Amino acid sequence: MEFWKEVLNNISENLSKPSFETWLANTTAECKDDVVFVKAKNDFQADWLDSRYKSLISKTVEEVVGKRMEIVITSEESGVEPDQFQKSTARNGYEELIVAQQQKINELEERIYRLEKTLV
Repeated sequence: MEFWKEVLNNISENLSKPSFETWLANTTAECKDDVVFVKAKNDFQADWLDSRYKSLISKTVEEVVGKRMEIVITSEESGVEPDQFQKSTARNGYEELIVAQQQKINELEERIYRLEKTLV
């Protein structure tokens, strides 16, 4: 989205080039209602963005868009798409995101279990 390019440009002015290139340059974003879904390449990057840069992202999105928006950081690995996220309230939205993540975890644990059984 065009707004995301502007957000990234503004953020790049406030971070060192190595930090920006490592953590934000390869992200994408999509808006649904008043939620911005920031998609990282992997879960590690998503966790890092969530813990270290979420407030900066939120502040910059608000400056660019002109209103406060909820920020949800996901990854390509998580498989969580904006269409799976229904925002009725922030709490319910996060609960739905957690449920989707837990389903993905359960699927991965099942795959690991089956793989371990074939190795024994």
